[in-house]
Amino acid sequence: MITEYLDADNFVPSAGQGAVGVEISSGNKELSELMQSIDDYETRVSVSSERAFISEIGAGCNIPVGVHCGISGGETTVKCAIFSGDGRELLKGKIKGNLQSAEDSGRMLARKMIERGAAEFLEN
Repeated sequence: MITEYLDADNFVPSAGQGAVGVEISSGNKELSELMQSIDDYETRVSVSSERAFISEIGAGCNIPVGVHCGISGGETTVKCAIFSGDGRELLKGKIKGNLQSAEDSGRMLARKMIERGAAEFLEN
């Protein structure tokens, strides 16, 4: 039974949450075609944007950083939340873009957050 839905505006998840990744050998054409048939383009775009954000900002698994890329009407919205190490301070950000530049949007949001002081959070 679902008792509550967590809205990405109030609860920004870790990058790639809910996505399933499959790794296969490059020489297996039959398996590659099968995997392409179940690929979800919007999920791949979203996760790529989120991972670009994490990479650009320099966060790892032990840093309290959330990022979510939503897609609506061919437009992406990347949201992030970065907590200080002690959890007392929070920086939130958001940027809009398009599907073709989703990774760039993730990187741009990361740079924007660094300019706003996120680097201090990540150092501690």
